[in-house]
Amino acid sequence: MNLLRTTAVAVLLLAVMVAGCTGTPKTDPSHIDNNAPGDEASVEERPRTLQADYGVHVEDKTLYMGVLNDESGPQAAAGKAWANGKRLLSLWINSGRSELLPEGWKLELIERDHASNAKKSVQAYQELKDKVLFFGTSFGEPATEALEKMLREDDVLLYPSSLSSQASAYEYTPPSGTNYKAEAMRAMDWIAKERTASGTPMAAVIYRQGRYGEDGLAGWTESAAANGIAVVARESVGPEQKDFTAAVAAAQAAGATHVLLATLPAATRAILAAALERGYKPAWLVNTPAWSDSFFDTDVLPAGALTNLYRVSGMPYWGEKVPGMEKFLAAWDSHGSAFGDPDCNTLFSFLQGLLSIETFRIALERNDATRSGYRQALSKVSHFDAGGMLPPMDFSEVPFRATNRSRILKPKFAERSWAVIGDYAPPLAAPASTEGEQADAPAEADAPTEEAAPTEEAAPTEKAAATEKAAATEEAAATEEAAAIEEAAPKQEAAPAAEAQGG
Repeated sequence: MNLLRTTAVAVLLLAVMVAGCTGTPKTDPSHIDNNAPGDEASVEERPRTLQADYGVHVEDKTLYMGVLNDESGPQAAAGKAWANGKRLLSLWINSGRSELLPEGWKLELIERDHASNAKKSVQAYQELKDKVLFFGTSFGEPATEALEKMLREDDVLLYPSSLSSQASAYEYTPPSGTNYKAEAMRAMDWIAKERTASGTPMAAVIYRQGRYGEDGLAGWTESAAANGIAVVARESVGPEQKDFTAAVAAAQAAGATHVLLATLPAATRAILAAALERGYKPAWLVNTPAWSDSFFDTDVLPAGALTNLYRVSGMPYWGEKVPGMEKFLAAWDSHGSAFGDPDCNTLFSFLQGLLSIETFRIALERNDATRSGYRQALSKVSHFDAGGMLPPMDFSEVPFRATNRSRILKPKFAERSWAVIGDYAPPLAAPASTEGEQADAPAEADAPTEEAAPTEEAAPTEKAAATEKAAATEEAAATEEAAAIEEAAPKQEAAPAAEAQGG
């Protein structure tokens, strides 16, 4: 089988080379010239007929997408919902109503459950790689990290569920939203204005060991330094950890008024429950993957554990009134009955799938649906916004600029929905190269008013008072540059929203 496949690919490549020798344009398999969106003449000319190698059946117009799920491992609850997002996309495309691909084209998924196990992920990848054009999902950080070297060797794009800054910067794992470091920075910018309202906030972070949590730590602490805010506790937690009392106690003893949770839902739930038991009520800020829609149910977490919770995210929320949501809901109404209750991870996975399909549509237009052609097609995606549901993303350069905009949301439990209290914005301390060229975020009906995060519920201990004194000293020694950023923060927050979305 491998010999036949190798021979077929060789014949295809030979045919393209011969065509080039006889005057037919050929594609450039390198990645060197892919950073020129809109200037195709300087990159390569299009083949005159559709070219394909792996995972594309030209005769019956079928695209094969690889999907690596966690449906039986430690993140199965979120993993199943994420898997459903791609299944919904496939059903929607194959119904002929989506208009996402040219008429007659179908999407077939080839799925495997790796249970977030790196070894099983590698096995599944090896089994599927010659059957698919790309991998539309790889769920979980360790399972994705284990594949990175092979992706380059095989020239295969893979779309990870994780939006860590490391994965988002790698040319074979394109992001589908704002990375977690930028989210943490945005959250810190939002609370910075507290100084003018009720004194200087005292920040803490509880973060998961690994890329994702380290993004939260780095973004939170870097933005805190830029805003002149003291980070009084930094608590790491292990992937298998069950008891988080010590981490909560450390933040409480330090007098933290605002705590970022860069964790996964199981840890988030346990941390909030432990804090409620101790009577500790800071403002909790969680980023995109730290939240689970199951938290809307009071039998999962008492309502009292969530009264002071905020979410920072670059994603839309289910049913939000933004362009593109109506089509997603139409797909769900037609095919979602098999997938249980609505879940934010299903929506996020669907949005990720739209990016991969838009890239394939461009590859078809360019008559090059080979792996190299698909990768080059991604470099032509310079304003992807999922029909208006996401801040526009740019993939014309590697490392990907994508987007660095996120916003602050507060849960509306009775409606199982969200209120937008801090609009889309890039981090104030973001590098100009990633901050300057983003277009406006999607529009929403009413621009929300930014609220201040509460601080009055935090009860500092004697140790907290000492820490606060030290923080005041640190603040007094801040540079003029930090003071300028601090002064700009409230003005930034008061500016009109770019346009809404959510997480």
